[in-house]
Amino acid sequence: MKNSKKKALELYKKNEEVIKYLFFGGCGFFVALISFEIPRMLGISIVTSNIISWIIAVIFMYFTNRKFVFKSNKKDKKSVTIEIVSFFAARVFTLILETLCILLIANVLRWGDLFAKCVGQFVVIVTNYILSKFWIFRKKD
Repeated sequence: MKNSKKKALELYKKNEEVIKYLFFGGCGFFVALISFEIPRMLGISIVTSNIISWIIAVIFMYFTNRKFVFKSNKKDKKSVTIEIVSFFAARVFTLILETLCILLIANVLRWGDLFAKCVGQFVVIVTNYILSKFWIFRKKD
């Protein structure tokens, strides 16, 4: 049993960043779904609902990614500004990508708004991790 705990801890430490990204990505997924579905229930269009959802989720994800996942230690105003602008620019790109997924799945394939949002979120989570790891929060050697 003791050996199993040690191996589990080693596995966690080895994959800590990915595990935390998936955890907070999952939290962000639910933040995005809830903040998408509420406007839809109020009769707001699918695109406007997605933009509202995006704004709320991006703010949540910036702070959790910065502090808990990638542990950014940038403190000077210029570095933090570049980090924030990069983060939001990457998210604008994935917003467009997600919106196209949603429109294709919900309006063309007619598989339902919420299903479309879930597929779009999956694509966004993977793309955002890659952009965050290798561009926004990359560690300088």
